[in-house]
Amino acid sequence: MGVWGAGLYARDLASDMRPLITSIARLPLDDSDIARIVRDAFPEAAENPDDEDHTTFWLVLADQMAKKGIDCADTRAMAIGIIDDG
Repeated sequence: MGVWGAGLYARDLASDMRPLITSIARLPLDDSDIARIVRDAFPEAAENPDDEDHTTFWLVLADQMAKKGIDCADTRAMAIGIIDDG
């Protein structure tokens, strides 16, 4: 793990997630299935709020899904909750 800077995509996790999401987004899957597959690939970051990558995971997932036109309400709600909680 590592951090290269202060930006959202400046963490190793983000650089690992981006190509995975891009690949999965091309498959004929429901929006929630895409999010589930990514969560399953990074379970500690996705499920453990105490993990240092938890916030990065949800914000990157929501950002990548939005950029690809994938509307997953649960992912968006998690990201907005993180932002609202500071």
